[in-house]
Amino acid sequence: MPAAGAAAATGAPTIRLWKHYVFPGVFAVMTVSGSFLMAASLHERAETQQWRRNQFMREQLRKKLVNADEDAVLAAQWRMDHDSRYRLPLDERFADDETQQGQRWRAWTRQTWAKCVHLAQSPAHQTIACLMGVQVAIMAGWRVLPASFMQRWFTHQAAYSVGPRTINLITASFSHRNILHGSVALVALAYLAIPLHDRMGRPQFLAFYLSAGVTSTLASHILQLATRRYRPTITTPRMGATPPLYACLAALTALNPSATPLPSVPRLQNEYTLAALLTTDVVGIVLHWPLLDHYANIAGAGFGWSYMAYGQEKMWIPLVRKIRDIRDRNQRNGRGSPPVTGIDIPSIPWIRRVAKD
Repeated sequence: MPAAGAAAATGAPTIRLWKHYVFPGVFAVMTVSGSFLMAASLHERAETQQWRRNQFMREQLRKKLVNADEDAVLAAQWRMDHDSRYRLPLDERFADDETQQGQRWRAWTRQTWAKCVHLAQSPAHQTIACLMGVQVAIMAGWRVLPASFMQRWFTHQAAYSVGPRTINLITASFSHRNILHGSVALVALAYLAIPLHDRMGRPQFLAFYLSAGVTSTLASHILQLATRRYRPTITTPRMGATPPLYACLAALTALNPSATPLPSVPRLQNEYTLAALLTTDVVGIVLHWPLLDHYANIAGAGFGWSYMAYGQEKMWIPLVRKIRDIRDRNQRNGRGSPPVTGIDIPSIPWIRRVAKD
């Protein structure tokens, strides 16, 4: 029977090279490249502004501390930056007074609220909260919106996610229909993403997370099409944030294999956890378990480990340097945006906004 006739008999569409292989690959490459280019540009701009802010603070400290040497100026600058970053909005002396007066519950409430406010001001917690909000909103969409709409635009099917539905390479990584699966993914995101965010920074982490989801879904897409005769899953809807979480775990394993993803379980090290999960996925592929997208999970782990082992040194750092060189060249030639003319530092009361020549 011809390929078209066989596809019509089984109910699956005809698989075409350009439609099912080339176009999703081009879309994934453009998405990954664009996300890292934007992240590198934002990272370089933030680093430049931070450097200018530090230089401005150092000049003001030199004017304030006339007889101090360079080490004293650097120490004072570090102390100011540390106090502005990690100072809680609560004076512990009042909490101690209230404790001595017998109002321990009130002091505990104020201290707990102050710690929550301090965590809410952390860039890592803000980023992870936004990612959680997106996933919760999509999970709620499965309860409110029509199931046909959600399945069309928030699940990945290798046979049908082509053309405009190629966007599902992105949306499927944030979609959870099952509440238990979504809750476990949110908890894992909180434990795995925060330490990785603290090391990478917000722009690089978001590019890493998005690229991990896109590349792992693309790998699953291609492998499902290539093995459709032996493992017919090209029409099965796939969704979930498990592949990006595998990438986060693999990245943490490349950084510190002996660390633990769960502080409450110190014996559960990263390398053993990742090995056990990958073994389960390999067994699932061999035994044709339909519960999870095992191809995407393995691809996500490979992306996370390879990026942390080679990507930062070979791709991220040279990309940031190239963008910095381009901006410096444009500013020297008068084509770039002018530098910041004033820096506001509200945490230091005796420093005002100063216009620099």
